[in-house]
Amino acid sequence: MFPQIALIFLAGVALILGINAAQTDPTTNCVQFGGTCDQHRRCCGENLKCDQSITFGIYECTEKAKLGDSCRLAFQCVDILHSVFTLGSACATDRDCKNIPNAICIDDKCVCKPETFALTPSVCTHLLNTNCLSSNDCGIDASHCFENKCQCKPDWAPLTDIMCVRRSGLYHCNDEIDCGVLWHSKCFQNKCVCNAKHIAVNALTCLPTLGGTCWKDDQCMTEKTHCVDFKCQCKPGFVSVAVNMCVANL
Repeated sequence: MFPQIALIFLAGVALILGINAAQTDPTTNCVQFGGTCDQHRRCCGENLKCDQSITFGIYECTEKAKLGDSCRLAFQCVDILHSVFTLGSACATDRDCKNIPNAICIDDKCVCKPETFALTPSVCTHLLNTNCLSSNDCGIDASHCFENKCQCKPDWAPLTDIMCVRRSGLYHCNDEIDCGVLWHSKCFQNKCVCNAKHIAVNALTCLPTLGGTCWKDDQCMTEKTHCVDFKCQCKPGFVSVAVNMCVANL
């Protein structure tokens, strides 16, 4: 009996070693995904970990947890700062875009959901005056969730739909004409603010972003856009992935 057990054990060890040899990078001696690892044989790449939860003392190189996945210790997580998941990344389903907050898959690309915008190339957050459940949904500086809407905090006002500024810093107005070009700005609660789909380039000047009204190309403030039929649109070869972002249509 004991010789048979010993033979089975040795055969198992040989099998493990054979598999691991096939999954080892000979140039670096690191272990590829699915291979066995230990303190002397590290896993290849930053996004693999040596998983010590495998039984029988066999540690295996497995993928680190991504944003939203379960984990126990920080080293088990992919470093999100080095994430390759950005708006415009290829996708087949919404799940492929889960590493980008508030993103969904449309036309095989990760894009921001409706009523959100690109806070960064890898984060979408809610526009002002859109629905929210908590202040965590409202990523704009000086905003919070109030009465289930992302709104500027007290003493702050929405200069644009993506920016809150101190109310004291806004120009007073009694009529639209007090705020300059009507295509780009308006008088709201006796303060000059930008129209929707516009950004403020200084205290008195608003210019259009993607979808905003324009009459010449240099007015369009979103990168890779130009003015077509009095609207800022993505240039040829680029597609919109957010209300404020165009990416190459690869």
